[in-house]
Amino acid sequence: MSRRKRENMQSKTSSKPVKRIAIVGTGVIGASWAAEYLARGFDVVATDPGPNAEANLRRYVALPRARRGLR
Repeated sequence: MSRRKRENMQSKTSSKPVKRIAIVGTGVIGASWAAEYLARGFDVVATDPGPNAEANLRRYVALPRARRGLR
């Protein structure tokens, strides 16, 4: 997305920059998004009722990008 489009979209939605991201579900997709946003410096709040969800997410986020299938 171009910088102009982002600035235009931001001005229509909020005057504050996004700093915190909420993620519902920490399976493969949710964990991937959490890792991506954390890597970009956002605060991430995630929720998942599954057993060991927090431990699994922490393990996934700690993996190097290449091991998560990312370049």
